[in-house]
Amino acid sequence: MPQPSHAPALPTLPDDAGLRARAAEDPEGLYELAVLVSRATAHTGSAPLGRIAVALCSDPSPAAVVCAARLADTLLSLDGPEYHRALVRRMAWHLVRPPGTTPLHSLFEQLPERLDTAAEFRACLLQEIALRSWGPWDEPYLAYAGRLRELGHPLAWLPLPALAFEDRARRLSHHRNRRSGALTPQELRGRYPEIPPTDAGARAARGAREVADPRRAERTGEPLTPFESWEARFYELPEPLPAADWNAALLTGLPADCLAGLTPDTLAAAHTTADDVLAALFLATFAGGIQSLGQEGAYARLAAWRGLYALLDLDRDVPHTDAVRHAAEHRWLRFAVAEGTDNGWFVGGYTEYGFGCAELGFAALDPTGRRIALLAATDTDTDMH
Repeated sequence: MPQPSHAPALPTLPDDAGLRARAAEDPEGLYELAVLVSRATAHTGSAPLGRIAVALCSDPSPAAVVCAARLADTLLSLDGPEYHRALVRRMAWHLVRPPGTTPLHSLFEQLPERLDTAAEFRACLLQEIALRSWGPWDEPYLAYAGRLRELGHPLAWLPLPALAFEDRARRLSHHRNRRSGALTPQELRGRYPEIPPTDAGARAARGAREVADPRRAERTGEPLTPFESWEARFYELPEPLPAADWNAALLTGLPADCLAGLTPDTLAAAHTTADDVLAALFLATFAGGIQSLGQEGAYARLAAWRGLYALLDLDRDVPHTDAVRHAAEHRWLRFAVAEGTDNGWFVGGYTEYGFGCAELGFAALDPTGRRIALLAATDTDTDMH
């Protein structure tokens, strides 16, 4: 598409090594180049802009760090595409490295008076720091986090530092080469204990009553919005379900679009734990979908915790440590359809993003043994059809 007549021409850029060298030698000049490119591509998004931003964040010098923060502020202030917001979140991911290698303290010395663009970038940085297991938390970070809570920033709801319960999600956040988190039935059975399907489980499903709760469903599916389709449903059983009957036979008997037509032969269901669910929800938002951008660690962490709270049917004023204890009292299933199974919702494909599809499925049974929450997602590459 030709550039608008009022937009500056897009300059020719050096390769990535050249950009990194310029970040070390002249971070101010690289910042100005990024601003020029952002204006030239203000309404389209720009791969060159992403390359410049990442290069600027790769240099650990104080000058480069300050310029990276200025660039983030500039991009957030532009009336540009969603790409800019996603890029700023990616910059926060790149800027946070192991303790002592990047001087970030100076960015947190001045507390914000309002939730402006500078506060937004630093809120993302705080969450990326939490996910990289930094510690102990120094006063500038804690004071800034406290001010964000006072101002009502959504990320300030998250616990600092991160909880041990989040270790799986934290490990996923360290690498940019990430998968959707989907598992084949063979992988699922190899990693988690599978309870054989039972006739009693099937009978229990026939007695299940669906409980409509659109608001809770929307909250539960928040981490899965990057996927092409997701479904959240809730049920109540007439009597407590024995642990042995919490299995594929029960799931395939529940009324849900994602389970229609499936049988225990085409659906594997294995027992898992709540921290695995949190990690999968985190990765779904962190990595993004086939047709959508990843949100990086900060907002992926927020979406994952919100999704878990909704699965547990908890108000958000419940402390996170109490939510962890409550989650441990639930029974959890992770399920996957057999490869090649296509029920009109799942298509049974398990590949890297961009090739095929990604599929996730979880169910939670509350401590009474009577209330079930179901959450599933599929993300299909339309080019494969």
